[in-house]
Amino acid sequence: MESGTVSDSLFSWLNYVDPMVSKVPILATNPMFVFIFIIVYLLVAFHLGPLLVASSKPADLRPYMLISNALIFGASAMGIPLAMYLTSWATIPWQCPEPYIQPALLETQIYLGVAFFLIQLFTASTTIYMIVRKKETQNPGLDALRTSGIIFLVYFGARQHPRGPFLFRPICEIILATLRRAYYILLTPVQSYGSYRSLKNLINYSTLASGIINTGHIGYMFTRDCPGDVNIKLISMTTAAIEATYLTYTLVIKGKSNDKIDCKDGKDK
Repeated sequence: MESGTVSDSLFSWLNYVDPMVSKVPILATNPMFVFIFIIVYLLVAFHLGPLLVASSKPADLRPYMLISNALIFGASAMGIPLAMYLTSWATIPWQCPEPYIQPALLETQIYLGVAFFLIQLFTASTTIYMIVRKKETQNPGLDALRTSGIIFLVYFGARQHPRGPFLFRPICEIILATLRRAYYILLTPVQSYGSYRSLKNLINYSTLASGIINTGHIGYMFTRDCPGDVNIKLISMTTAAIEATYLTYTLVIKGKSNDKIDCKDGKDK
């Protein structure tokens, strides 16, 4: 295949917008702004951020983090019942062929995806907190990689095919985000790192279960030849499998908690 053909195909894929999504300004805009955001975000997380704070003292940002976590918790928690209603308790993403969805409900699904996309953009601020706090046990690069992956999947998944298999991963992420933020809010005012450890373990193993189930979900979609963009399916399955493998190693093999859960708890280790 000629390089021109490859670049043209990639350009066409990146710029394709589902007819229903073309009415939504945020999702129908030029995708370059998402790429620029992700590149700058990762650059700050891996290099610029640590470099800029190298000579400064760690900052206590718990009041700001409490507000940030409360906002994300509230938005995510409100999205759970709506997402469950729109997807018949998360069963529609498993159905192939896809059931008929009324245009009004489909439009609501799309705007719910927009809300989740905006929440993920706001979640990226957590990486900045991690960098400024300078905790040895926190990994801003790892946190930025996961958040960037979700931002990419939600944005391009909604543009390409905002229904069917695309819906299951965001539902899982909304539930996990609610659990995480509840934990961070509870832990921020206290001084003991061991507080609410049972909730932390629940989040860790729920994230592991989500990675395993999402990997199996997309694999199932492939075996049934369900509609939806193949590239988004592959990216979603790959990222879910990587996260499941990482958590299996840290939780089961090494017997250690996932550092990502600690990165926003506001506590000194």
